[in-house]
Amino acid sequence: MAAAAKASVTEEETGSKGIITRSFGNGDFASLQALPTKSEEQESPAASSSSSSSLRGGSGVALRPIPPIHPVHTATVIYSSMMDPDGSRTYRRDINLPCDNGLLVFNVGPSSDALPYHWDVYADAYIWSDNGGLCILYPTYTAYQVSSHGPFWRPGYDPTTVKFTNLLPQLSAMHQISSRLVGPPEGAPQHTKEINPKKGGDYAIVTKGDFYDVGYYQRLKAFVNSWAPDGHRPHNDEFGWMDWDGILQNTEPVTETQ
Repeated sequence: MAAAAKASVTEEETGSKGIITRSFGNGDFASLQALPTKSEEQESPAASSSSSSSLRGGSGVALRPIPPIHPVHTATVIYSSMMDPDGSRTYRRDINLPCDNGLLVFNVGPSSDALPYHWDVYADAYIWSDNGGLCILYPTYTAYQVSSHGPFWRPGYDPTTVKFTNLLPQLSAMHQISSRLVGPPEGAPQHTKEINPKKGGDYAIVTKGDFYDVGYYQRLKAFVNSWAPDGHRPHNDEFGWMDWDGILQNTEPVTETQ
């Protein structure tokens, strides 16, 4: 089980490409970044000059036709690792999701033994992008996280590709995307023994629009803090029933080469 740092982080960055990232909670987090769209990869001084010439009446530049609109309602998580020249390993998580959808990833792990509840939220990271307002041309974007401290998944046990639908803002629609557990830096030996580890792990929430703010984080934390040690919550509470789609529920251990 990985330990989280005590420091609480609050960050917000708004870029010129229509990208927003945020984090409010406890623990070291790997910030989410977005891969460039094909249009950004192809930008060059020569291309810009040709475009300017076209706007002035020049010829020879064909505008890209608008493709048919096919709404995307699926998110895909892919885990990978790479050995660097110095022998160290870099671990990566790529998440492909619909344009103009926000992505929140976070870990649910044992809380400090000094706390009255058993579960807590760690390492939250959030990103939203509308591909610079070009969702019609680029209906998806890919966010990614990189770590040199350890994998985002349990190698040899978790699947390295996870797909999910049901992209809703409700906390009860959160999707488990790996089973690694994060905990407080001082450890939580008692709560770790008492919880059901299959209900912990990394989770993702993906939904339309820029949805994550400090109020949402507070509701998320209250939601997770309400879980019983076995991962169930009291019935008829304000959050509703949890539609749990844990990746380990129907998944056998897998063998993979790192």
